Amino acid sequence: MIPRHPLILKITTVCATILLICLLFYRRETSVIIQRSVVVTIEPMFDEKEFENLESEDQTTTTTTELPSTTRKQVFVNGDGLEFLINQQMCSKDRYLVIYVHSGPEHSERRRVIRNTWASLEILKKHKAKLVFVMGEVEDENLQATLETESELYKDIIQGNFTDAYRNLTYKAIAGLKWVTENCPGAVYVLKTDDDIIVDIHRIVRLMRSYIEHKWGKQNILAGYIWTHMNVDRNKSSKWYTSDEEFPEKFFLKYCSGSAYIMSYDVVKKFYLKSHEIPFFWVDDYYVTGMLAHATNVTPTSLNDRYILENKSNILGALKNDTKTRLVFVHSPDTNTSVKVWKNYLDRW
Repeated sequence: MIPRHPLILKITTVCATILLICLLFYRRETSVIIQRSVVVTIEPMFDEKEFENLESEDQTTTTTTELPSTTRKQVFVNGDGLEFLINQQMCSKDRYLVIYVHSGPEHSERRRVIRNTWASLEILKKHKAKLVFVMGEVEDENLQATLETESELYKDIIQGNFTDAYRNLTYKAIAGLKWVTENCPGAVYVLKTDDDIIVDIHRIVRLMRSYIEHKWGKQNILAGYIWTHMNVDRNKSSKWYTSDEEFPEKFFLKYCSGSAYIMSYDVVKKFYLKSHEIPFFWVDDYYVTGMLAHATNVTPTSLNDRYILENKSNILGALKNDTKTRLVFVHSPDTNTSVKVWKNYLDRW
C-alpha cells in the first residue's frame, strides 16, 4: 500500500531513489570490469610498436595462446594444436620445390585442372616438386567423403581441424606453413598459390635456379606481387570489410598478394614459429607476408611485372603480347580460361 501522509511519502520516495542509484552504480562497475577483461584477452592490437614490444609483453596475457575454441574468439593461433584430419607423406629429401595451394573443399574441378596442367605428376617429377592442396573441415558428410576419396586417389589433400570459411583463411595459411615446416625440411623454395591461379611452372623454376639462387641466395626469400600503402577496407558491404576494432590503422604495411608468392624454406619455418606470438588477424595474405614478415625482418621483393591479377577482358591477348615472356602468374576467372592460359604457356616454350 502507498503511504498517504505527505511526509512519509517524501521519505519513501527519497529512500527508493537512493536505493535505485546504488543498484545502478553497482551494475555499472561490474560491466566495466568485464569490458576490461575483454580488452586484455580478446581484442588484438596491430600498430607497428606492437611488433617491437611483443617479447616484453606482460605474461598475464599468455592465457590467449590456446587453439581457437568454439566458445570464444582467440587472439593467437596455437599452431601446436593444429592437427591434420587428412594428411600426406613427408617430402623426399631431394625435393627442390614445395607447392601448397589454398583450395576450397568444393573446388574439385579447379584441383583437377591444376593436376592436369601446370602441376601434373610428370611436371612435378621433372622439377623435383611436391604439391599439396590445403583446406579446412566441412559439415557436409557427402563432401567430406568425396574429399577422402580424392585424397586416396591423388595423395595431395591436406585438411586441418578448423572450419573452412573465408574469415578462417589465416588458419589455412598457418596450416600450410606448419605442414611444410614439419614435412619438407630439405626443400629449397616454397610456392604458395590459390586454386584460381595458373602458373608457368617451367619459367618459375628456371627463375629460381638461374636468377633467385644466384642473385638473392637460398635464404630469407619472400617474393611476389607487392601491395604498398593499401587502404584498409571500411565498406561494410565488402567481403574485405575490416572494422576499426579489428585493425585501427588506415593503411596496411607493405605485403604480398596472396594469389602467389615464393618463399625460401627458412622463411616458411620462421613465419610458422612466429605465428605463435603474433596476434591473429583474419586477412591471411597480410597476416603472413605483412605482419609475420615484419616481425621476422623479412623484406618482400617485387615480382609485380610477372602477374595478371585484374579481371582483364583479354587475358590471352595480354599473354600473346608478352614478347619477353615475363608473365608467369595469371588469375583465371574459370577453368576453361585456365586450360587456355596453360596452352598459351606451352606454345611459348
